[in-house]
Amino acid sequence: MKIALLTVIKIFSILMLNIPTANAYTLEWQIGNRFRAFDYLANGNTAKSTKLFEIYAPAYADNKEASHTTISEWVQSRTLSHNTDSQMSPYTSENRGPWNEGKASYDPQFVKLPSSIYLKIKLIAQNNESLPIGKCYAYFNENIVGSGPCTEEMAIEDFPSTGGELSFKSDDKNMLDKILIRPRLKIILRLGD
Repeated sequence: MKIALLTVIKIFSILMLNIPTANAYTLEWQIGNRFRAFDYLANGNTAKSTKLFEIYAPAYADNKEASHTTISEWVQSRTLSHNTDSQMSPYTSENRGPWNEGKASYDPQFVKLPSSIYLKIKLIAQNNESLPIGKCYAYFNENIVGSGPCTEEMAIEDFPSTGGELSFKSDDKNMLDKILIRPRLKIILRLGD
C-alpha cells in the first residue's frame, strides 16, 4: 500500500512538472491599423490599412519592405527607381484623402473612430519556458477569432475597437494567457501649421 501511494505521488509530481505554471506565458499585442488616414484609404478594411502602414510609415520597426531607421533612409527607400510603389504617400491627385477643400472640412467618416482594429498578438515565454509546439487559438467571447502556430505572431482582422478580454489556448485547450485589451484610440486632425 505504501509503495503504491509513493508511486501515485511520484507520477502526480511528474505530471505537475509538465503543466505550465501561472504566468509561464504572456501575450503582447499591438494595433496594426493605427494610422487613421490609412483606415480611410482602405475603406474600413483593417488588413489593407495595416499593410499601408507597414509600407508608408517611416522607421516602422516590423517593416518587411525596407530596413530604414532614419527619415532620410525612409525617403530613400520610398524613392528608389526600382521600387514599384515609390510614392511618398498612398494619396494621389485622384484620391486626395479625407479633406474636402470645397467645404473646408474633413469627411465625417474620417473623424469617427473605427469600429474594429487589426490586432497583432504574440505569445511570449517567461521564466525560461519554451513556447508550446503546435497550433494555438485566440478566443473573444468564447468564439475563436484567430489561430496559428503558437510560436508565431497571430493576426485578428476585426477585433472590436472597444476592446475586451482575449484568451489564448493551446491545441489541447490549455489556457496559456488571458488579457484585457483596451485600446485608447485618438484621432489627430492636425499637427503644426
